Amino acid sequence: MKKFLGIVVLGLLLSGNAYSEETRLICTHEKKKPRILTFNIKNKSAKEYFGPDPVFNVFRYVAVITDENLFFKIDDINRTWNINRYSGAAFLSYDGKIIHWNCKKGSKKF
Repeated sequence: MKKFLGIVVLGLLLSGNAYSEETRLICTHEKKKPRILTFNIKNKSAKEYFGPDPVFNVFRYVAVITDENLFFKIDDINRTWNINRYSGAAFLSYDGKIIHWNCKKGSKKF
């Protein structure tokens, strides 16, 4: 009985992140194709999808989330997103460039 209870408790402890929610943002720019950003608050991770293949065309970020802003950063290539959580105004900076985007919450189609 103790072994069974131990297995149940251990299973519950390890399944905590199995259903963590991923939030999806759609960011638009007047001259560029839209970007899809997803982030997970529990894992403190984010992804940026671009191009036709979502498996190979993705940047993986470390997410820092505050009450007012979302910060996604990749230190290796000096690429960051700074998104205002109230207005949706976003800035993508890389290679010395800063590009303004507008983001809104999106939903999955399937």
